[in-house]
Amino acid sequence: MWLTGQAFGSVLTKKWVGQWEAATLPGKNQIHLQVWTAILAGAKGFFASRYQSSQEPADTEKSRIDAWEASTGMRTLQGEPTAAYEGLKEVAAILSRHLSVLGELKPDGELTALKPKVVGRRFKARNGKAYAVVLNQDLAATVKLPQKTALGKFTALEGLRIAPGHGV
Repeated sequence: MWLTGQAFGSVLTKKWVGQWEAATLPGKNQIHLQVWTAILAGAKGFFASRYQSSQEPADTEKSRIDAWEASTGMRTLQGEPTAAYEGLKEVAAILSRHLSVLGELKPDGELTALKPKVVGRRFKARNGKAYAVVLNQDLAATVKLPQKTALGKFTALEGLRIAPGHGV
């Protein structure tokens, strides 16, 4: 299984009342959450496209907005990196250190709640080594795992601090 994360959204969305409003694009922590959730589900990798709509001048874009919504993804309409891009760059740097085993991991147990909004799962690699993946599902707060936190035979989890939406 591979993940194609949602990293784009409408810049402008027309509400039913006829007003224009800036829409929300995924932020860094939401991108991390998507990737780590997919890994916990058994994903072997992820990819993202550099989705971006036209770079036409704003007045031309505005005249076409009724036909379709101006959208953005990894880059703004002006070509600048978005928070989604920054989040993917961060999570790719973290996971690149584990590429030799990421594709070999097989779930070895059920998803386990370690505390509210924190889940973990054990995995086994082809070479027989055991791994644990833990995810903070809270998008706003860093969590610290309490003492006596264990995931099967993984007992060194206590005191582990995990950023919002991030995994380890």
